[in-house]
Amino acid sequence: LERLRKRLAHALACRQLMRFHGWFVVSQPDYRSICEFGAPSIEYLPNVPMGEFINEIELAPGKSLLFVGSLWYRPNIEAVDWFLDRVWPSVIRREPSATLLLAGAAPQSRRAAWERHSNVRAPGFVDDLGSAYRAARGVIVPVLSGGGTNIKVLEALANGKPCVVSEFVADAFGSELQADLHYLVAPDAEAFAHQT
Repeated sequence: LERLRKRLAHALACRQLMRFHGWFVVSQPDYRSICEFGAPSIEYLPNVPMGEFINEIELAPGKSLLFVGSLWYRPNIEAVDWFLDRVWPSVIRREPSATLLLAGAAPQSRRAAWERHSNVRAPGFVDDLGSAYRAARGVIVPVLSGGGTNIKVLEALANGKPCVVSEFVADAFGSELQADLHYLVAPDAEAFAHQT
């Protein structure tokens, strides 16, 4: 049902885009997807910070992790749920003092459910995101579906924070960013727990 819904949404979006003379996209999966549709004129403009925008990695003291995103958005909800169910228990077993901050707007009921997990805070909107980044030892991006710019990775780089991403997220950047240089890629829950 989800695949059918995505195909329908994709077909409707591409139909609307045919009204324009040209398009540009900022992620390689979106580019490939629209090329398959037969777009008349499409350009891929990578949304990647170049040299001076990538800060030196800063390891904050402690064991605090950060996830930033719109936590009402289905792919982000699924990412957080997957991480808390499949990865976080292993992280806590290895590092009982580890903490996770989920920063982003979400319904109170969902935030309360996430906070039932050990050492997890989900305050919703964060007034000072810069402080949240400075306090974090690293950023997680366990997103497994969706599309768009994957801004979470770019923000982590801009804030000089090490970042662990899913293969899905890494695929969006293709050759623009490199595994083990710009981020760590975790193909499954076990790798995510190990690299986190």
